[in-house]
Amino acid sequence: MKKKQVVPTQEEKPLSEAYYWPIMRPAARWLSIKTELIHEAMNHLDQWDGDFVVELATPDVGWIDTVFDLGHDRKVEISMSDVYDPLTRLKDWMERIIKNGLTGSSVCDLDNERSYTVLTYESLSDSNPEPFGLLTIVDNDGENIQKAWGVIRESVLIKTLYNAIMATLSIIPEETDDNHDFCPIWFGINSLQNIDTWVETVECFRSPALEAYIAEGNHLKENVVE
Repeated sequence: MKKKQVVPTQEEKPLSEAYYWPIMRPAARWLSIKTELIHEAMNHLDQWDGDFVVELATPDVGWIDTVFDLGHDRKVEISMSDVYDPLTRLKDWMERIIKNGLTGSSVCDLDNERSYTVLTYESLSDSNPEPFGLLTIVDNDGENIQKAWGVIRESVLIKTLYNAIMATLSIIPEETDDNHDFCPIWFGINSLQNIDTWVETVECFRSPALEAYIAEGNHLKENVVE
């Protein structure tokens, strides 16, 4: 008779493993959802048209309402928090994608305080005539899960997301109490001293690598190969 396998509780686990126990379960759930999205994408080849829109609202007291729209009624809506520097994480993620190419999977995780978002971009082709991949976005707030997928050209992903971020951050706020939280905190600045400081801060955030990549790819047609 086969012995029943006993799964140890958190208290019975060694300290190192017990420490990660709360993290392992949501990670496993995310991997399960990601697998579902991959299967769905493979079963809907007719929807590989590369629609991708990013909308960032005006920052409001440490939050930016953000919409990722991947077409075909597939979208994820989140509120990014300035606490964990999401804009820098997104910029670093895009730089990793263009640096490494589509040689596998590139992951970006965002802690929004109220929810946790994971974006992945997976290689489907490195040519024909330019790279494209599968973008998946999963957000979990502990009660509800949002999920979306889309087959997006690498250049469309980079240009759309980067330009949306820069368009929001390039709006120069007035020096009033109402606008104090408009943007400086998104760069780790406690107060906005003058317009020059703000402009210099935005310039420091810019990514020469991403902007060179976008400029080089502007002549390419921005849609997914049929």
